[in-house]
Amino acid sequence: MAIFTAAGALLRFFGLGGMGLWLDESNSVIIAAESLPGIVQRLRLDSSPILYYLILHFWIQVFGMGSLAVKSLSAVFGTLLIPATYLLGREISGRKAGLWASGLITVAPLAIYYAREVRMYSLLPFLTVLLFWSALRFLRRGGRGALAAYLAIAVCCVHTHNVGIFVWISAALLWWGVRRPSTTFRRWLLWQAIIPLLVVPWLPVLYQQLRNPTHYSWFEFFWSTYPPWAALYRTLEAFVPGGFLPSYTDLGGLAWARVWSPLLALAFLIMGIAPRRGGANDRSEPTSLRGQLPALAFIVPLFLPFLYSWVVQPVYAVGRTDTVVYPVFLILLTAGGLRMRRRAVAAAALALFTTLSLLTLVPYYGSNRRAGDREIAEHAEALTRPYDIIVCTGFARASTEYHFMARGQPRVLVSFPAEMAAHLGSLDESALMMNEDRLEQEAHDVSDFLVEELRKGRRCLILRSPMRINRFLWTVLERRFDMDLADPPGGFHQAVLRTPINVGRLSLGVSKMEAEIPVPGRLQDGGG
Repeated sequence: MAIFTAAGALLRFFGLGGMGLWLDESNSVIIAAESLPGIVQRLRLDSSPILYYLILHFWIQVFGMGSLAVKSLSAVFGTLLIPATYLLGREISGRKAGLWASGLITVAPLAIYYAREVRMYSLLPFLTVLLFWSALRFLRRGGRGALAAYLAIAVCCVHTHNVGIFVWISAALLWWGVRRPSTTFRRWLLWQAIIPLLVVPWLPVLYQQLRNPTHYSWFEFFWSTYPPWAALYRTLEAFVPGGFLPSYTDLGGLAWARVWSPLLALAFLIMGIAPRRGGANDRSEPTSLRGQLPALAFIVPLFLPFLYSWVVQPVYAVGRTDTVVYPVFLILLTAGGLRMRRRAVAAAALALFTTLSLLTLVPYYGSNRRAGDREIAEHAEALTRPYDIIVCTGFARASTEYHFMARGQPRVLVSFPAEMAAHLGSLDESALMMNEDRLEQEAHDVSDFLVEELRKGRRCLILRSPMRINRFLWTVLERRFDMDLADPPGGFHQAVLRTPINVGRLSLGVSKMEAEIPVPGRLQDGGG
């Protein structure tokens, strides 16, 4: 276990400082850098609970907000997930399954990816594993300490991500998977009632988040791309190295392994979920189960957000929110392999998983798709001075704002549309296009502000993204300003999103200056 943990730490921390931050990561740091009331206010316009941002807030106070500093927090949680997976695997399927599962998650590309991203997606599966483990410890052995740990972790899980609610419900249902629970079901339910009481202070913010469909609009795009029923299979593809991965990850798939590797994993998964042959009376080992526990720990926390997304609104993101069950998936995968009569086949399958992981990780470490946003911000820094103006369109603001915050270089950032300054990570273009008069007015407001700043001697840059809503701004700016494109050969592309960004320098040309500034002599002549 020590070897797995050390190797996992190396894979998660290697080259971390040289990586840039993309949109979502920069937004996380900007939120966490606020005061505590400011964090709450920001999250009213976001879609996440508060715990991860609080932890990151105090982490920044100690270690700063450089790339290595802010990414290290996720790497720590990702490393701790390795021994935590062993503990849960031992509790569910025995020591061997726990050990092999911890070995797989050490090299699993999806686990490594989120352990290197400034988001809550390494904290969330870590808390999920601890929640299931503490629940099983209490239900099997009792004890106030185990119960207190379960309740505390459940509250943390719910406050880390909104899908944590489904994880908590799944953990509560584990009572049905334990042969002789240490408490009655009625008393177990009474203990669960404590958790909603501790979540009550957050409910007003959660209510505001759920009322605003803009926060979840990007889920809708990925949810509607394929039939809803296909999401579960695509999760299986994302969980297997070399399989399909969404565009919001940096991991590439292996075309030659995309079809057969998920199907092979599915066969092992079914064997891992299937009840033991001994049934309810099997006492061959102290962790013998009634058969429901693997299904409860894997299927329920996956199916509940899937069902909510199908019926209410999409919150299920393949290769992202579903990673709450990724450690359980690996536990069941190894448990299925260990049940095979021919252990050589199981060993070969586990070796294949490791090989596919390494083949996926080599190009991942060899490229840096995160550099795009940093290059844009560095270019903007080189073209401006302190307190100069940078107009950010589309999703260009978050990473630009983070860059100047981290370097202590003050710039005045202006967002178009204006509301993007309040919620940097989401934009519903279709909804904004429904109010064209407002967009046109905002474009004139930006233009008037830039004229005033240029007259004061400020430099003005614009980061142009190719979104439909920006045509209102282009139309106004082209009438009043000269624009000198300042892109290097090949231009810029945002990290992960791969959206092209043009950097333009704005100025008032002679003819346009004359149109903007009245000339006294001409006024007198005209009035004479």
